[in-house]
Amino acid sequence: MQRGKHLFVHIGGDIVIALSDLVAIIDAESMEKGSLNAQAIRLWNEKGLLHKTADGPVNAWVVTTHRVYASPISAATLRKRAENFVKALGGELPEGSVEQLN
Repeated sequence: MQRGKHLFVHIGGDIVIALSDLVAIIDAESMEKGSLNAQAIRLWNEKGLLHKTADGPVNAWVVTTHRVYASPISAATLRKRAENFVKALGGELPEGSVEQLN
């Protein structure tokens, strides 16, 4: 991948994020398991970091360097979008950089 090129991924609603800001894509079902995850969601909300991208159910949590997005798009679809953008430019995602957690 060449320097200076910015890749963006649509994560729902009118929200597009820079791939360079992406920290994690987490399946919503995984986040519903355990009280620690519920505490993380509550904390993100209290600190004003949580943003819902569209109405409807949350299927994935997209963690970036600046905020956390509740996305209606599945974690698997978001991962594929990120991979496709990088591959289109002749690059590859670093191993384990964007993983679907189940």
